Amino acid sequence: MKRLSILLVCFVLLLPWSASAQNRFIKHEVFALDSFQTLQLELIDAYQTTVWAGNTLMIKTEIRLYNGSEGILEHFLKEGRYDVKADSVGSSLTIRSVDQVRQTIKTAKGECYEAIDVEIFIPESLIKTEEHHWIKPEEESTEAKKD
Repeated sequence: MKRLSILLVCFVLLLPWSASAQNRFIKHEVFALDSFQTLQLELIDAYQTTVWAGNTLMIKTEIRLYNGSEGILEHFLKEGRYDVKADSVGSSLTIRSVDQVRQTIKTAKGECYEAIDVEIFIPESLIKTEEHHWIKPEEESTEAKKD
C-alpha cells in the first residue's frame, strides 16, 4: 500500500511537467472588405473556411509547438512567422502569408513540431468562384430596383 501511495504521488507531481510539452497560441486577425470586390487567399498553411454574418474577414490561427519552449514560440510570434498581410490593387484584395517558406525549428533537444490550424471566417455576402477566390456580387442598379 505504501508503494502504491508513493507511485501515485510521483505520478501526480510529474503530470504537470509532462503536460507542458506543448505550447499553444491563438491569433486573430481582421481585415475590412468594404471597398473590395474580389478576395484572393495565398496562405502557406492549409485552412478551412466558415461563412459568417460579419462584414469583415477574420483569420483565426491556432499554433501548437511541440518539443519547444514558450520562449521559442514567443520569439517566432514576435518575428512574424505566422503573420498574414493584405495587399490591394484596385478593387482586389489579396491576403498572403508573410513567411512563404518556414524553415524547420531546431533546438538543442531536436526538431520542434508545429501544428497550425487556420480557420477563415468569410462574410456571407461573398461568393466563392474558384479554390482560393471570392467575389462580392454586384448590387442591382437603382433603375432595375424601380421596375
